[in-house]
Amino acid sequence: MQKHTLDTAFVSRTYGSEPPEISPIPATNDTLVSEKDAKNLEVLGNIPEPTHELLADTNHPKKRAVWSWLWDSLDYTPQERRMLLKLDSTLLTFGAIGMFIKFLDTNNITNAYVSGMQEALDMKGNEYNYVVTSWTVGYIIGQLPSALLLNHFRPHIWIPFQEIGWTVFTFALAGAKNWQTLAGLRFIVGLFEAGYWPALYWLLGSWYDKRELGKRSALLQLAVQVAPMFSGYLQIAANNGLNGVGGLAGWRWLFIINGIISFPLATLAFFFLPDDPDRTGTLVFTKEELELAKNRNIAAGRAGATPWTWRKAWSILKSWEAIAFIFYSTMSIVIQSSLIFWLKKQPTVYSSTQVNALPTLTNGVVAIFLLVFGWLSDGPFKGRRWPIIVFSAIVAIDVALLYVPLYGKASARLPLYIFSATGSAITPLVFAWMNELCAGDSEKRAFIVAGANTMKYITTTWFPNVFFQQKHQPDVPNGIKASAIVGGFCIINILVILYISSTKSRRQKADDDQPVTRVVEEPTDAVP
Repeated sequence: MQKHTLDTAFVSRTYGSEPPEISPIPATNDTLVSEKDAKNLEVLGNIPEPTHELLADTNHPKKRAVWSWLWDSLDYTPQERRMLLKLDSTLLTFGAIGMFIKFLDTNNITNAYVSGMQEALDMKGNEYNYVVTSWTVGYIIGQLPSALLLNHFRPHIWIPFQEIGWTVFTFALAGAKNWQTLAGLRFIVGLFEAGYWPALYWLLGSWYDKRELGKRSALLQLAVQVAPMFSGYLQIAANNGLNGVGGLAGWRWLFIINGIISFPLATLAFFFLPDDPDRTGTLVFTKEELELAKNRNIAAGRAGATPWTWRKAWSILKSWEAIAFIFYSTMSIVIQSSLIFWLKKQPTVYSSTQVNALPTLTNGVVAIFLLVFGWLSDGPFKGRRWPIIVFSAIVAIDVALLYVPLYGKASARLPLYIFSATGSAITPLVFAWMNELCAGDSEKRAFIVAGANTMKYITTTWFPNVFFQQKHQPDVPNGIKASAIVGGFCIINILVILYISSTKSRRQKADDDQPVTRVVEEPTDAVP
């Protein structure tokens, strides 16, 4: 049976000047649609009922209790609370530990460099920069292909595969005999690590809603800050306890220890890391909990995966979200800290242990800001990301401007070095915002998260080599000035994103508030 909008023009075309008498239609067969949607229907047929009936459990209290700002699920129903506990225990726990190991492997090259690798491999000039850049190039190349595969290979398989890959080649770094071999191995490590970070942020955006995503993104990013701290501590332990054991220097043992830590986690993640709600099995979650997760996604307007096509890829590439966020990531320069090089340049003042340990203070400060920003954004700011992003960028610019004139005062450097990287504390909120604005398109979320991260690393490939050259460290005032300038562009970009998204939201609300037209079934015995 066909359905039509019951208006005068339609009746006149169908029945002549006088419409026939129509028997009342049961209310259960009536469907309300907006006038705009009714006019845009190309084929008028039966409008299907929703495939899922939203559970009452997805309707969170409009007025939140103050204690729920501490942890969001405290005012949820028991069923939803259990589901989130399982999700936090698997996705968030494995993701955070995996992120910790990934960045432990990423940052160990710096600690190894200042702990004997430079002398052992006779590294001179900018060869350290080339080794770092080789990892970045591999990381950039692997980003978008991994995002494209994410919707076709289940994450609980794809993510552990990447972990095992970088583990094998991290082991191999311990045997490098020259900087060229080191650079080649670092390229492969970067290739395997490329898809891990975007995949985890995409997974977070596939499960958590607006009042949950900010703090969990912050917890995931917290591992990024903690990892370099432990890398320094591990290097200290390797130098003091393993140096010379088995004929290997302490810096070589650092890579071996990293590999030993990585492998068990990858094995466990294969069994317990959840996929997105549409593809996750019942090993950890019950069928009812998975149904609840799907209904939460419907309530959040979040779409599932669909096949990739060239037309879809082009539509994503030219979307305003892709352009705005990828451009933002191109300009989001975090000041390159020169602390470790400043400490190393004063061997009579700072020991090797201090050179490895003191830079971890910066990571500790950023970790605190991560947690504060994440909790404020989800709680008192009610899911708004932009105020904190703008505030943090202003603080980073102020620190940079203070940084430059103090290069002649050694006593004033340490606190500025420590606070110079606080701009990185907004990263989880930026990517949470991406996930939320692209909730209706799974492929767009995956593409933009990976694309933005790719452009960020493309910038970090050339920016340090131009403004923070190793041969000038730690005196790099031009780099600090350049970082402050692009930080200003970042603020402008965020405000543009806010304006476009707010305008789009208002228009959508206006469309939703349109008067509705009742669509009724055409009687089977109507006279043509």
